[in-house]
Amino acid sequence: AGKSKVLSFTFLATSPQCRCVNTSRSPMSSQHCKSLQIFPPTAHCRNTEILITLKNGNTVCVDPEVDWIKRIIEKVLKRRYVPNTKNTVS
Repeated sequence: AGKSKVLSFTFLATSPQCRCVNTSRSPMSSQHCKSLQIFPPTAHCRNTEILITLKNGNTVCVDPEVDWIKRIIEKVLKRRYVPNTKNTVS
């Protein structure tokens, strides 16, 4: 059983064009990943773009529709945005 690692990620929205010409669908080990950035669609690029920066400094564009990246994003969001149950009204 391998250790799972949480990636940090950032949402950025300012760019004059798409960053990704090609995307990868191949799963990659989180051990090699340094950060994950999500760029939502803009007027200049209609695609959601996901860029993973590897520990060796290379950047890989990932297809946002592949299941493995969706699972990683979901895990990160769950850990970052834990609901505050103290203020919940019953």
